[in-house]
Amino acid sequence: MKDLIVEYEYGLAALRKKDQLLKREQDSIMDKRLKQLHTIEDIERLAVIESDRNLISGMISEMQDDIQHMKTGRRPGNKRGAENLAAYQREISIDPGRFLHIANTEEDIKSEEEVKLLEGAIEELLWFLSKREKDLYILFAGYDFSVQEIADLTGLTEGTIYQVLDRARKKIRKNIKIDDFFS
Repeated sequence: MKDLIVEYEYGLAALRKKDQLLKREQDSIMDKRLKQLHTIEDIERLAVIESDRNLISGMISEMQDDIQHMKTGRRPGNKRGAENLAAYQREISIDPGRFLHIANTEEDIKSEEEVKLLEGAIEELLWFLSKREKDLYILFAGYDFSVQEIADLTGLTEGTIYQVLDRARKKIRKNIKIDDFFS
C-alpha cells in the first residue's frame, strides 16, 4: 500500500506541475491580450487551457482524496473508517437454512423460488418497520435466532434488542390485522 501511496503522490506532483505550466502559459496569453497583441489562435488556445486546467483541477482533487483515503483508511469527511461502522450499519450474514423456522417436526422443503417469494411477501408485510426493526424482527421471528445470538451478531446489547423487538411488535399489532388474512 505504501508503494501505491508513493505512486499517487508522484502523480499528484506531476499534475500540479502541469497545472503550473498551463497557468504560466495562460498568464502570458492574458498579458498579450492586455497589450492588444493577441490573435485568434491565442483566444482558442486560452479556451483549451481553461478546459485543461479545469480537468486537471478535478484530477488533483480526486487524487488528494484518494491519498487521504489510503493513508487514513476512511473516506475524506467520514469520522470513522469502514472497519468501524456503527452497529446499525453492519451487514449480518445469515445461513439461509435458518429462514422461516417451523416449530413442528414436519418441515416442508421449499424451493429457492418459494423461499424468495416468502421473503418478498414478508418484506411487503413489514414495510412500515424501520430497517433496523425489520432486520432484528426477521432474525428473531423468521430465522428463530435468540436475543443472545442477535446481540453477538450485531454488537447491540440485549436490552436494545428487546426494545427494538417490542417496538416492532407494537407496530405490527397496529398495522397488520389478522382478520385481513382470513376474509
